[in-house]
Amino acid sequence: MAPDTGFDAMPEAVFGSRVVLPRLLRKPVRHLQRLFSGGIRFSRHGLVWSALCLVAVCGAAAVHQSGHGRAMVSSVVQGLGIAVARYEISGNIETPDTEVVGMIAATPGHAILEYDVEAARKALREHPWIEDAVVSRVYPDTISISITEYPPMALWQAPDGVKIIGENGRVLVDYDGNPRGLPLIVGKGGEREADAMLELMQRYPGISSRTKAMVRVGERRWDLELASGVTIMLPESGEAAELERLSRMERDQDLFERDIEMIDMRMPDRMVIRMSQEGRALVRAKREEQIKRMATAQKERNT
Repeated sequence: MAPDTGFDAMPEAVFGSRVVLPRLLRKPVRHLQRLFSGGIRFSRHGLVWSALCLVAVCGAAAVHQSGHGRAMVSSVVQGLGIAVARYEISGNIETPDTEVVGMIAATPGHAILEYDVEAARKALREHPWIEDAVVSRVYPDTISISITEYPPMALWQAPDGVKIIGENGRVLVDYDGNPRGLPLIVGKGGEREADAMLELMQRYPGISSRTKAMVRVGERRWDLELASGVTIMLPESGEAAELERLSRMERDQDLFERDIEMIDMRMPDRMVIRMSQEGRALVRAKREEQIKRMATAQKERNT
């Protein structure tokens, strides 16, 4: 005897060709064969159930054909409590919850089993703040969204206004004017080169905490604008060594507390410090006072 493979081979006389059916369909097909060949009879009870099944099938087909099937499924789903009803959002700082839900909300009565989590993830990743998102179903009625945002790194003075930028100069959003404590990047190409310079500046908090803006000059080098009005002109290369030297001078000599307006570090063998106009006037007045005292002392010696 041939082994039972879970399929039945039906004769060509019934189907016109030899058809192999799965186990699940064997018994119904045998009953149909017997029905058509007259080998089966229905009792009164069986006829009633058959009629009911026929009515149910026809009714379902009619509902589907009329377009009301989705509404009926929605009503059943809501009654069973398995429709999407809640959203749990985590990880978002810059993106409001309402904005997140607005991008991926299901239609009312949408069955949670039919909710497309991958489509929701793709939609969220279109948002400028959102780097990635994990969207999952939490049965019976909740969609869970875990968001990873791009961290803001600086403000960039773009040609069309100030922008908040992330890594690699990625523009996240227009700056809304709210204080954020972010450094300002100015100059053509500055947004693309800001990452490395900001990382370097973190090593020298005594300088970075005083820096108001980082200006990219000629797409070649940086100027640092301090909040006190002092400009530090860095060289095209070797910025780390010059910042180390500047930090040491500030620590040992309180350089930034002096009345100066510019520190030029572009030349490798020297540092040029320019005093402010007020400082120059003060130095000039002190020098003139010294000259007067010396002249008076000389006159007294000659008399």
